[in-house]
Amino acid sequence: MTIGIHCYLTNGDGTLAYPLSGVEVLQRALNRCYSAGLTVDGAFGDRTENALRRAQTLAGVTVDGEYGPATRTYMKWPMYSDATGKVTCQRHGDIRRDL
Repeated sequence: MTIGIHCYLTNGDGTLAYPLSGVEVLQRALNRCYSAGLTVDGAFGDRTENALRRAQTLAGVTVDGEYGPATRTYMKWPMYSDATGKVTCQRHGDIRRDL
């Protein structure tokens, strides 16, 4: 179960030629929990930065367009529950270990 990526990501990380899996995970979370409509390509460009800024605003953290520890803790992540068979979006800090 992936509950968020443990790294620091900024615009320019990963490229189409050399995608980063951490950027892909972030893009998937932004799409699922914030309806970002990003192409999941592993390249942190302007569209990913803008989507992250929107998520940061909604999460109530510093809006800098950079993915770091505070953003990880407070933004929502898609979580699958074996109990319900559904995916919901939850803040990393609120994720129950018994899902």
